[in-house]
Amino acid sequence: MSNAAAPATEGPDRTGGPLHVAIIMDGNGRWAAARGLPRAEGHRRGVEALRRVVRAAHELGVLYLTIFSFSSENWSRPATEIGDLFGLLRRFIRNDLASLHRDGVRVRVIGEREGLEGDICVLLNEAEELTKANTKLNLVVAFNYGSRQEIANAARRLAREVAEGKRDPASIDADAIGQYLDAPDIPDPDLIIRTSGEQRLSNFLMWQAAYSELVFVPIHWPEGAPFRRSGRENRIVTEGEAAPAAAAEPGSRNLLLRVVVALVLAPLAIAIAYAGGWLWAGLVTLGAIGLYVEWLTIVGAAGEMRVVASGVVALGLAGLCLATGRIDAALVVFVAGLVVVALITPARRIWTATGFFYAAAAEIASVLVRLDSVKGFAALILVLLVVWVTDIGGYFAGRGIGGPKLWPRVSPKKTWAGAIGGFVASLIVAAGFYAPSRRALLEARTRATIGIGRNALGRLAIRRSV
Repeated sequence: MSNAAAPATEGPDRTGGPLHVAIIMDGNGRWAAARGLPRAEGHRRGVEALRRVVRAAHELGVLYLTIFSFSSENWSRPATEIGDLFGLLRRFIRNDLASLHRDGVRVRVIGEREGLEGDICVLLNEAEELTKANTKLNLVVAFNYGSRQEIANAARRLAREVAEGKRDPASIDADAIGQYLDAPDIPDPDLIIRTSGEQRLSNFLMWQAAYSELVFVPIHWPEGAPFRRSGRENRIVTEGEAAPAAAAEPGSRNLLLRVVVALVLAPLAIAIAYAGGWLWAGLVTLGAIGLYVEWLTIVGAAGEMRVVASGVVALGLAGLCLATGRIDAALVVFVAGLVVVALITPARRIWTATGFFYAAAAEIASVLVRLDSVKGFAALILVLLVVWVTDIGGYFAGRGIGGPKLWPRVSPKKTWAGAIGGFVASLIVAAGFYAPSRRALLEARTRATIGIGRNALGRLAIRRSV
């Protein structure tokens, strides 16, 4: 990289914004550790964050985006973690290269190729060759890269030219060294961002960073894009600048979402429950599929497309059987789907199978309850009320009281106060629903306990920003 002028290219207005942004994507492991997840899951979520940043970069007017994906010093990490990182690189190129090419992104790779596995080199070369004519965004991937080694390589090439009599030593200056770096045609970065709060470059673009603005943001890389455009000032602001202004927004957005759900989606669900039949079976099936996918996201299996597809197909077939009254066939599909999901899941098999079991059991039970034309609809109304009131009660108790976290590994911001508040709110509603006698009150408590347990398991898969 050097201070070469950038080529003219089509795209959004870049007035006032940086032409080249470089990012040290740090904090994947710490993000995972804080949630009780394996480091591999942190790296997988980091790839998802990278996808979001690449999509946003062109909209923000960035022409060059350089990412530090694997340092030449990362070889000291455990072999299993290196294997996970290389596996993610393989999947990213195989799954995303076509969409990057379609979106006009040119992929460039800097760093040492020597010593890499053969298929990795083939994939890197394929990515560069396929996208070499694209101009909308240059995605520069620093892989097996170290800035000191890059500078040493440049110095070695210059020394060789001097030794061969091809260069006068007096001609060696900063521009000469810059021309022998890995990507001399790319301008130096205007802005270098490092996530996770660490304040150092860690052997990344040290020559090119001479006049770069350095920004260190406290968020871990998987948490989101570290920069955005300020619409009012028409410039890019980092997460650290944007955080104070946005600090009060999540609570209001969450409350508004709950009001919308109560006023629109809840009456719709009640109407479909009243109609019953295939409408209710279809709604329950969609809910079970959503629950299954959310569960996979939490346990780190959402990237395994075979596991996702197998579970979704099984739940869809079970829903079709339920809609046509074939309860026995639905149970067969349920068992077969559970076995298949358990067998093809490469890791965290018990957690993944548990998620499918829970989603399928909820799907079948909801349809079976509605078959009782006398009490079925009333029971479903109670369940819907318990679910909604639990969510509202938990929201206000959690925001108002706070306190110790309930289960940081699954839902980092849920508290014990929120869980207890949701339970108390649901118990009050259930007791009012069945208030005529002590026996009915006991039944209401039992139903409320079952309802809150069912809701808590499902809602643990939804992380709320409070």
